[in-house]
Amino acid sequence: MIVGRLDEASSRWYVDPLDPDSRYESVTTILSRAESLPWLAAWAAKLAAEYVAANLDELLTLHASEGPGAVVGIVKEQARIRRELKADIGTHQHDVLEALLLDAPMPDIPEHLIGVEIEGERVDHDAISDGLLAFITDFDVTPVLAEATVASDLYGYAGTLDLVAQMGRPPLPHLRRLLIDCKTGVLKHHARAQLAAYRRADVVWLDQLGNRAAMPAVDGAAILHLRREYAAGYKLVPGFTTPEQEESAFTWFLAAQTVLRHQEAQEKIPRGAWYPPLPDGTQPLPLLEDVERANFRARSLLIAAGITSVEDLTHLSGADLRALRGVGAGAVAVVAEVMAGFGLSLLPDPPTTPKPRAARRAPATTGGTP
Repeated sequence: MIVGRLDEASSRWYVDPLDPDSRYESVTTILSRAESLPWLAAWAAKLAAEYVAANLDELLTLHASEGPGAVVGIVKEQARIRRELKADIGTHQHDVLEALLLDAPMPDIPEHLIGVEIEGERVDHDAISDGLLAFITDFDVTPVLAEATVASDLYGYAGTLDLVAQMGRPPLPHLRRLLIDCKTGVLKHHARAQLAAYRRADVVWLDQLGNRAAMPAVDGAAILHLRREYAAGYKLVPGFTTPEQEESAFTWFLAAQTVLRHQEAQEKIPRGAWYPPLPDGTQPLPLLEDVERANFRARSLLIAAGITSVEDLTHLSGADLRALRGVGAGAVAVVAEVMAGFGLSLLPDPPTTPKPRAARRAPATTGGTP
């Protein structure tokens, strides 16, 4: 059972059910963020080139009618769509594996993935099912854990392991219980580090109520690689065959975790800058272009109007700013917050002169003088 998993943009965390303020780093996020992906740019370029080659006539027509910008836009978008489709195929294939391991209903193929194939990858329930069932039969497998959330309280990470299997016919006599990670795509070089991290976890999160169990002991770890081109539909790939290999893989994982933590600890380069000092040696008030404020969207409007520094703002009122095209009350409020950060404020709005009220007309009379 997957417990506490939280996906945020490009990162994944696990929230401890016993302490919602305690977040554990995801094993897969640690490894993906710490590794270099030099092949990714070439792969994205290949997707774009393939789309151009397959749709050349349409793109030439678009170039003639709407210009090169339109062609660049559609090629970029199609490359992005193809990348996301490949990721969605991988996600769905893992959902299929989860259903098979847990003896749950098989998920339907998402409509946008039906009939789609990217670089030989496509949704294939039968291939995955056949390979997994063949593995279970060949090795007489009894699941001990399946799709379980495991965590390390010592190192502060967590992840979802696919399977801990009791092997009725082990690949080697001493490997009767294996920790297994199922893969359907290309095997990456960090797979051993992922296995080592799962094996070194110390606790299994059983449910959202905070119930826990000790991580079961295993004799080794392996990757179950499911591919339809394999004769049996699968290959059981050793994770590590010696304690030294496992120790090396876990050391690398901890190093990757350290890299991730350093990355997150580094603040982005600030927007501010140093200016030539004033006669007393202090720094002048900054230019607006250097003010660090996330929602300072009126910046470009002010600069276009000739208001280029915080010093310029000290001579203006909110009414002066609202008189500028595109600057409303919300933008003025943000400007006031920016100035407050420097201990300054806008000038007060000038008093408004009330409009003279029209004289009330006496009601009309219908009769003469009483």
